[in-house]
Amino acid sequence: MNWKLILRKTLIKIIILLIIMFILYFAIKTIYAHSSGGQISVSNAFAIVDGDTIALSNGETVRLLCVDTPEKGEAGYEEAKAFLSNSIIGKEILIESEGTDKYNRTLAWITVNNTKEMVLVNKEIVNQGLGTLFVYNNTDCGRMK
Repeated sequence: MNWKLILRKTLIKIIILLIIMFILYFAIKTIYAHSSGGQISVSNAFAIVDGDTIALSNGETVRLLCVDTPEKGEAGYEEAKAFLSNSIIGKEILIESEGTDKYNRTLAWITVNNTKEMVLVNKEIVNQGLGTLFVYNNTDCGRMK
């Protein structure tokens, strides 16, 4: 057998194994997070949907509790989305789930460590004037004070 062919087959097997390990890692991490009181630690595993919603790599959509930001096409939309992106992209975040809504989105508080202290992103969006306090799904918004 040709050594190049053997090397190629070996590399393909290694790549497939790495992909399987990657998928299993995120599946186990998600299962563990949901079994530990709904707190999910996520690092670089999401995308910004808009100023008050993110998407996780596992397909889960997370809606920030007690904050409402402008929708696409409205004034302030880009600023709110950019603020959320700058606040959490590339950082480890803590997602504290409080159930789901009628759209099957996880409703949650998102906290990030900004190197000095833990910051509640939901509250910071309102404090920066990029969104308004919004009681969603009968949630207690006392943490926003």
